[in-house]
Amino acid sequence: MPILDVPKMALFRHFTETTASTIRPEPTLQKVWTFDIPRLALNCDFLLEAVLALSALHQYCISPPELKHRSVGLLNKSFTMHHNSISAFSHQIKNIDASNFGATLAFISLISAYSFGISNIIPSDYEEQHIDQLLEVIRLAIHSEELFKNYGHLLYTSPLSAAIIPPDYGSPPVTEEHRQLLHASLNRLNNASRDSVADKQVYSVMILTVGDKELAQRMAHSQVRRDFFRLLFQKRALALLIVAEIVALDDKPQGTHVPWYLWQWNKKLAGFIQRSKYVLHNEGW
Repeated sequence: MPILDVPKMALFRHFTETTASTIRPEPTLQKVWTFDIPRLALNCDFLLEAVLALSALHQYCISPPELKHRSVGLLNKSFTMHHNSISAFSHQIKNIDASNFGATLAFISLISAYSFGISNIIPSDYEEQHIDQLLEVIRLAIHSEELFKNYGHLLYTSPLSAAIIPPDYGSPPVTEEHRQLLHASLNRLNNASRDSVADKQVYSVMILTVGDKELAQRMAHSQVRRDFFRLLFQKRALALLIVAEIVALDDKPQGTHVPWYLWQWNKKLAGFIQRSKYVLHNEGW
């Protein structure tokens, strides 16, 4: 068990007493986040750093605006601990098994929340940084798929899974009219682009998945999806816009619990979509 200095102990306590209860509000799941996962973290370096990083970011985000300038050191600590957690994880975990499954699942959940939470502190006009956070979340999702692909059965048997894996609240239904309008708008941009024929074909297929979760799931392991991610991580304009539209459609229904790390996410993503369409329509490619 690691020996925590006073600042880290304060962050650990803040996580167990405050941050943990914001991740999943259901009373039946509180023990997992306030006790079970912190206990795992005390015996796992990368998970402990992830817990402390999210706790520090949470403290910064909920501090009053007039005190934000005093909390910059806390924010910088959170950045350092976040990077430390990822570095430790990459060195220690090469394969998933029953012994490290719980810590790995909790770690991925925490650093995903952290990547979303950074959107709270990035100014709205810093689009590049906001998109970098979106790409970070997508990278984590892809990495998670790869890690768990041979151990998917553990997702259903681990006692931690129900508390860690977010429930599917269901997104507001997308009308056929809305879907067709989105597809038409994106296809016009695709047709007017200077991309190669092959890239345009990839975009054409991926545009069909906007507002169609069943089609997106069927294409989960397709070559087209892999080709699209290649374009996405090159930060190609239309690839970014397609993903932003998909994420924006996946908003939670009104009245659903929205944790603090998602407070600004959809608002800033919507701003990016509007500005991107304006630029692509008016300034060309």
